[in-house]
Amino acid sequence: LLGAFALLHFADYQFHLVPAGRLARLQFIRLSPLVTVLGATGLIFAVQRWLAGRQPQAAAAVFAALAVLVLLPKIYGEWRAHGLDRAGIVWFGEADPQWLDVCLWARAHTPAEARFLTPPGHSGFVAMAQRSTVAEHKVNPDGGRGLPQWYERLRALSGDQALPCLNDFSRNSTALDEAYAHNDAARLRELGRRYGARYVILLPGMPAPGLVRYENPRFRLAEIDTSSP
Repeated sequence: LLGAFALLHFADYQFHLVPAGRLARLQFIRLSPLVTVLGATGLIFAVQRWLAGRQPQAAAAVFAALAVLVLLPKIYGEWRAHGLDRAGIVWFGEADPQWLDVCLWARAHTPAEARFLTPPGHSGFVAMAQRSTVAEHKVNPDGGRGLPQWYERLRALSGDQALPCLNDFSRNSTALDEAYAHNDAARLRELGRRYGARYVILLPGMPAPGLVRYENPRFRLAEIDTSSP
């Protein structure tokens, strides 16, 4: 039964077979961690059954070997990527301080109900600014429910161009931002009217569709003048 639900979850998430969202409503708990927990529990019980009546030293050796098999790939990956002197953890805001700055300015100086047009290849605006955005590439619907609207918004922010499919998270995000940067002021005002966005975050070289309220070396934040054509 668990396997059947897992397959349904995969089919909905990967192939969007249920666009009405009926299956998504059943996913009140994500099946992925459930499968992991039950799989680990089942493995432990299977090993215990196999070790029943054997010497405690044998049991300890088997569990130690399992621990090594589970942890060794992770340890090796961290060592290859970062060395063992650090865990490779980077605070999200510290990865791009200027993006963090514009998000925090929006949080402190714009109304809580404001909606923004933001570069779709940049992540974390909603979390850091505590403001709504029209769409971004990282925050996507979980399953088929709402997915067509998400794609439509990404295409609109990209100038109604075909969305990139480069099989790489970083390259896709860069391509989305490059397409977003080609929007002119009239197009940004039209998007503001279409989606009820009052503000826009501009990449270098983009024309402002209204009064610029904040800027740093990489980003500008402007209030959209929706009364202009």
